[in-house]
Amino acid sequence: MALNMSHNPEKKTENAIYGKHGSDEESQTRRPSLVGDVVVDRATLGKQLELEAESAIKYRTCSWQKTAALLFSEYICLAIMSFPWAYSVLGLVPGLILTVFVALVVLYTSLTIWRFCLRHPEIRDVCDIGQYLFWDSKIAWWATAVMFLLNNTFIQGLHCLVGAEYLNTMTGHATCTIVFSCIIPIISFFFSLPRTFSGLSHMATVSAFFTFISVLLATIFAGIEPYPAGYTEALGKPIVTAFPVSGTTFVSGMSAFLNISYTFIGQITLPSFIAEMKEPEDFWKSVTAVTIAEVIVFSIVGAVIYAYTGNQYMTAPAFGSLGDDVYKKVAFSFMIPTLIFLVAAYPGWVGVMG
Repeated sequence: MALNMSHNPEKKTENAIYGKHGSDEESQTRRPSLVGDVVVDRATLGKQLELEAESAIKYRTCSWQKTAALLFSEYICLAIMSFPWAYSVLGLVPGLILTVFVALVVLYTSLTIWRFCLRHPEIRDVCDIGQYLFWDSKIAWWATAVMFLLNNTFIQGLHCLVGAEYLNTMTGHATCTIVFSCIIPIISFFFSLPRTFSGLSHMATVSAFFTFISVLLATIFAGIEPYPAGYTEALGKPIVTAFPVSGTTFVSGMSAFLNISYTFIGQITLPSFIAEMKEPEDFWKSVTAVTIAEVIVFSIVGAVIYAYTGNQYMTAPAFGSLGDDVYKKVAFSFMIPTLIFLVAAYPGWVGVMG
């Protein structure tokens, strides 16, 4: 769907459809956008749509709203619950400033990638970009493909592990974690069957909704319970600091910063999303809407949970800081659709195009 393993830009048929890294300037038209004039290769895009008109599976079918839903599901995920920990290390003020700063940098780079993809609609994934940047080198394409596959595989593994930990927590059963780790990908396999992002967008909407409910409940529970998990009179009431506490090491500070950064960074998948949009010129709407939502949700959830948990009792993810087991299980349970969807979605971003 995103990574075409049979990619061969030297084929004449593919060159006729997708162009050879761009098109004749005479076939390009200039269209205004909120980020300046964007050159859109309408000729190549038109050929792609014309070819797909008679295909059983049509890829360029995503609206900007559906693409926004996919982006929401990618970014609004379990990683949100690590922001309270990051703020406890960095301090509330630097943490919030870095959240906004990283969001703006990611938005800028995302729009840069979007502009590039508009100029070159033959680009279908980050591997094509790697090949283009290194003088049409097939080695560069495969090297980028390996990194793309590893990135997505490790992210899938993370969510499988978290899903297994959830099943262990909920069941209290002695079943091996490895067995539980196998259950999550098996379930996710059936959700990964839709071949297009347009088909996945409906599940993405559900995933993002349940994630929002999960973090909202966790935030409310953190505020209404008397004490966080692990509270003792010796440690005292939660301590909240505006700036890093004395003794904070460079390693811990950098870990917190990278934790924030990695939650925002997902540009590696953006060319795949743009390649399946019917009107790729509208992608800026999707990524801008998601960025605004990210800043609001990440900042509020991180700050509020940190304020009620403090430095002494903070865990990552912050579900572990909830003192009431019922609160913890209820809030975490709403995250399960997201875990399943992300394990299902990442194969789509490295799947084979039909």
